[in-house]
Amino acid sequence: MKETEESKKISLKAARVNKKLTQVQASELSGITVDRIIRAEKGTDCNTLRISEICKLCEIYGVGLSDIKF
Repeated sequence: MKETEESKKISLKAARVNKKLTQVQASELSGITVDRIIRAEKGTDCNTLRISEICKLCEIYGVGLSDIKF
């Protein structure tokens, strides 16, 4: 089966786990509260993070914004 660009994307949680970081460590590195990281990873609140904060997490996780599925 041919892999599409969409199927190559990963979640914020997967990006964090791939970098071997806990939510607490991601919070400390990014300045984003643990609660907001949890909600963003669960997808319970689509307005949890600003685009600048998502970009900061992508930088910490070593992935591009276009690699993340929302």
